[in-house]
Amino acid sequence: MEFALVKKNPVSKLEKLYAVLTLFILTRPLWRQMIVGGFDIQFFLVMILYLVPLWFAFNKLGRFTWIASRDKLLLFLIFLVLISVIWSTDPSATIKSAIILLGGTFLGIYLAMRYSLREQMQVFLWTLIVIEILSLIVIMAAPSLGVQAAGGKPVWVGIYDHKNGLGRYMAINAILSWIMLKDSKKKWLLWTNFLLSVFLVIMSSSATSLIVMLATICLLPVFRVWRWRNARALPGLLILGILSASILVVFLADQKYAGLDWFFVALGRNPSYNTLQVRMALWNVVAEKAQQRPLFGYGYGNTSVYSTLDSVALARSVWTPEQSHNGFLEIFMQLGLVGLAAMALHIIFGFRRGFILARLTKANEALWVIAYLIILLLFNLTYSIYLGQLTMPWTIYVALSLSVCFQLKKIGDMSASEEKLP
Repeated sequence: MEFALVKKNPVSKLEKLYAVLTLFILTRPLWRQMIVGGFDIQFFLVMILYLVPLWFAFNKLGRFTWIASRDKLLLFLIFLVLISVIWSTDPSATIKSAIILLGGTFLGIYLAMRYSLREQMQVFLWTLIVIEILSLIVIMAAPSLGVQAAGGKPVWVGIYDHKNGLGRYMAINAILSWIMLKDSKKKWLLWTNFLLSVFLVIMSSSATSLIVMLATICLLPVFRVWRWRNARALPGLLILGILSASILVVFLADQKYAGLDWFFVALGRNPSYNTLQVRMALWNVVAEKAQQRPLFGYGYGNTSVYSTLDSVALARSVWTPEQSHNGFLEIFMQLGLVGLAAMALHIIFGFRRGFILARLTKANEALWVIAYLIILLLFNLTYSIYLGQLTMPWTIYVALSLSVCFQLKKIGDMSASEEKLP
């Protein structure tokens, strides 16, 4: 039986504008230029903008609580973050980071409460378009800010301080545009946005972003096949394929890319010194450090622990890390095996719910949910995204997770009501 997604009351244009502005600032554009005299202007703006979801939380406490309680494992993760101050080796950093994460999570709950999945996609798309346009303006008008040298060649960074920032958001932009093309009345706008975002991914020379974009777009037809009557094994096969590919990449990195110079040259990388090799050295040291406090870790948001890493292992790199550049290792370091197991279970449950929603409906929103979960999973292999502070991806993840739980609850209620009819 096929169900339609439950609709919500339409959100005003002013409220959508607020969402776009807040999500845009959460991406931290030109953040170095926004720190004046040690004062972080963007952080201040975000704290002010967080007052809106807080107002909704207190003004409509019943509905806010009902939406938030749809995903109890997510609530446990946030609870674990908050109480990690008890065992943190840097309590002040943990308190500050936990408050910031709580604000972003509240914003995600607000989006799930007020916006339908379709409206969330629209708001997200317009945020990415703003990033795209402003990045092009900065690249053309102020190349000293928008263009950097990497590997002996210029790469585009736009309004971010690193090529992977621009590449990451433009890859998501391309995938979202591709999904929305099917039932859009403004296909010319989406085609233009898609082609432009692909161009920016290429110009950023972010190999990770390019691979994630291509892999996800190629997987979209598989998601549609999942809706066929005899395709129940596809989710397991899909997840197994993603995990196998991830393990293969790490294995090849550990083998120093022997015989694979052609592959990294094709991606615009220097095979004799690749950033993934540097990350492998960092991951080994982080894993050793995390095993010293394996159960609960060093406390959420505790970056000071990285100053105690084995400097000998990282001596060949000029990189001074403030995170592990792997989301799962980051959670292991900060919240231990308890946090890592909870986050892994939440991701598995998220995929399961997404596949169920895609099976029950024909809406593009369900495809977007699955695509976004895969995007985050792949990006998380080389950057810390899950439980991230002041990051748009985490806020969207919370909003999508709760929205899917809401939709499945409503569909379940409708199905139960139909079964009771004579």
